[in-house]
Amino acid sequence: MKTNKIIFFIILLFQVSYSKTFNLDLVLDSKVSNYIEQIKSETNSLFGSDDKIIYKISSCNISECEKYLNENKAIYIFQNKEKISKANKNIITYDSINSIYDENKVIRTAVIYILEYLKEDKKSKSIFLKSDYIPKVKKENRYLKKLDLQDIYKLINSNNIQIKQNQNDLLTSKIDIDDSKSLYRPNIQLFSNVIQIDADRAKYSSGLYSQGVFEVGAKLTQVIYSNKVIQNIKIKKLLDKSNKNEVTYKNEELIYKSFLTYLNILKLEKYVDVINTNKEFIQENLRFSKQRIDIGVSYRSDLYRWESELANINLQLKESQKQLETQKFELKNMILANEEFDLVDYDLNSDTFKLNNISAISYLKNEKIKLFLFDYIIQSHNSLKQITKLIDVKNEEYSMNKSSRYLPTVAFEAQAKKIESRYGTGAAFPRPWDNNEYQMVLNFSLPLYESGAISNAIEKNEVELINLKLKYNEIKNLIEKNINQNLDSLLKSYEKIDYSQIAQKYAKKNYELVLDRYKSGSETIISLLDAQNSYMVSKLNESISSIDYLIDLISVYFFSGNIEVLVNEDKKSKFEKELLGVLDEK
Repeated sequence: MKTNKIIFFIILLFQVSYSKTFNLDLVLDSKVSNYIEQIKSETNSLFGSDDKIIYKISSCNISECEKYLNENKAIYIFQNKEKISKANKNIITYDSINSIYDENKVIRTAVIYILEYLKEDKKSKSIFLKSDYIPKVKKENRYLKKLDLQDIYKLINSNNIQIKQNQNDLLTSKIDIDDSKSLYRPNIQLFSNVIQIDADRAKYSSGLYSQGVFEVGAKLTQVIYSNKVIQNIKIKKLLDKSNKNEVTYKNEELIYKSFLTYLNILKLEKYVDVINTNKEFIQENLRFSKQRIDIGVSYRSDLYRWESELANINLQLKESQKQLETQKFELKNMILANEEFDLVDYDLNSDTFKLNNISAISYLKNEKIKLFLFDYIIQSHNSLKQITKLIDVKNEEYSMNKSSRYLPTVAFEAQAKKIESRYGTGAAFPRPWDNNEYQMVLNFSLPLYESGAISNAIEKNEVELINLKLKYNEIKNLIEKNINQNLDSLLKSYEKIDYSQIAQKYAKKNYELVLDRYKSGSETIISLLDAQNSYMVSKLNESISSIDYLIDLISVYFFSGNIEVLVNEDKKSKFEKELLGVLDEK
């Protein structure tokens, strides 16, 4: 029994000899005072469980903290523009706190400073902390012109090479119309001939011929009626209308592609911002890990893992920046911009993407509006209108080929010529007629048999008509499928916005909790990385969910033939009235 008491006394004496109580007198400015609980928590994690720190804390306004330097305090922490060194004073100053990274830097520096002051007796030391915060305002926002979708639309219409080529195609179809009409216009020719025959024929022709004759004249040819010519003019006009619809669709496709590229640039910029944020987290944790190693409370494996994560995030950042530059280069080529530019940001609440001043999804999720869009495309979609005109063309060709079997061609031809001179044998022979000659012909022709060419042309027209009608249905079904898919994607993107905001909120809280536990040594680096990655994924989803919604919205507009609703106020106003009209129908 006596022996047990002696052992208990020795253990108690051992514990008392190794546990300490520290007194700490702190002067904190009003900002740093907000972090005192975090400073206490992290400091306690670096001391033994039996150690006790008794804090005496004085708080001061930022502008008045220097006055406390005349008092005998242990450690001073306050904001100042520069480092302050004073004999026998322990001072931490910082220039600003603009982000969570600046907060962590001040907190962790204070914790390490307290540890060195109390345990290692390092005193009379001054530290100045400079903020690493860089405002996320791009230089180009200050110096470069900002372009919005309206600007992109104007530039691509005025500068894009493909659009200019498309416009030239329209000019050639206009020329084809004029060319077909020219067959119904008179054809007038002036001519001159020098005719030479052998002398014997001239000698015995009794003056009918001379050995040599020089004559001049004019010839007129005019088609009076030709069904082929009339039908051909109609065909060329219909082809012109078909070409117009094709060119309009091609131009809309280029505009749609430029808008997609625009929004993908915004998406990649947000992605790069999130990666930079992740990089800053990793850099901050790397600094903290180094501090923990310096004071012997962490293993180097954590340091190596953070260095590996930093290298990986740098690779990821470079790849994302490369993709961003590629997209910018592509958009620049589309609009043929000679100078660098920046882009206006868009989100769910941007007026450009609203209909009647409310979110477009409010209309597009309505079943009546969906049916209206499917009916609307049949009347207005340029790719379907193009096929419709081609069907009209083939119908005209079919009619022309069938009627050419029994419809005649009537033409008028007139010619006048004058013999200016004769020479050689028979030139001087007296003639009772003058040297002027006139001739008029009214030609009437009716085809009886063309070796089966007309029958073959008719059969070909019938096959082409069938194929065009099949093509029409194929394109119509494809458009309806694309609209359905994009409407479905639009609804999911809209729901994703709310979910991503909720996920980001709780992922951030989880990350902060795991980070605090990691600092205190109760969580591993793996848990912290999982929480950090989860937070970054949720932050990325929250950043780009609005852009995904806008991409789906412009896809719905494009496939329904309404892409210009985004940039043309008149078309937007008309579309909005039509939507209201659909909803008012009973």
